[in-house]
Amino acid sequence: MVSMCAFGAAALQTFLMQRQQHASVWPYLELGFYITGSDGFKITLTNKGVGPAIVKEVDIQYKGQQYDRLEKVAKQILQDTAFNYSIYSTNPPDNRVFAPGESLIIFNVKQEGYAARLSKSTDQINIKIRYASVFGQKWETDGQQTTQLE
Repeated sequence: MVSMCAFGAAALQTFLMQRQQHASVWPYLELGFYITGSDGFKITLTNKGVGPAIVKEVDIQYKGQQYDRLEKVAKQILQDTAFNYSIYSTNPPDNRVFAPGESLIIFNVKQEGYAARLSKSTDQINIKIRYASVFGQKWETDGQQTTQLE
């Protein structure tokens, strides 16, 4: 009976230690859409968790259509041939590792006219980012909500 109790206590302690280990490296990615006078329109991705976030997959949709890059979405919204690499910058987060506290501007347009037009369309842009912790736990964020995946 004493052996069984000792085994149960050891198993419980192991389970709790494992949960504590996983919590100590929990990543939490957050998407942000911003429009400011000096920076124009920008989309940022920030790891507000305590562990590294390993980006596995990025899905971008605009009006239900799938896109592989944010600049293609911007070109679709703006419908302007003058919108080119000299006006925007992009830094896709695909297959990157974000350290705790790290932030990255993944898309930026500094020209006011374009920035204002893009900011009006943010409710139609859907970005989903799937990422994992170093222990393989997986999450998905869409800028509004983060959910843990199986």
